[in-house]
Amino acid sequence: MRASLEARFPHWIWEYPRVASKMTGNIGRGFLVGLGLVMALAALKEIWELVDIILLKYLNDRERQR
Repeated sequence: MRASLEARFPHWIWEYPRVASKMTGNIGRGFLVGLGLVMALAALKEIWELVDIILLKYLNDRERQR
């Protein structure tokens, strides 16, 4: 059985054929891939900031112990 990579859009999109054709065409797929990439980069940035805060707190505690 082969996995399908189809995007399932809400019913109201199909009522507007131009919107549906743009969303399922190359431009729509490119937009969705770009949006996913931006979201992934934003999540990595947030993780980086959290790790930075944790490391700074850990290193400051180590300096106080000396």
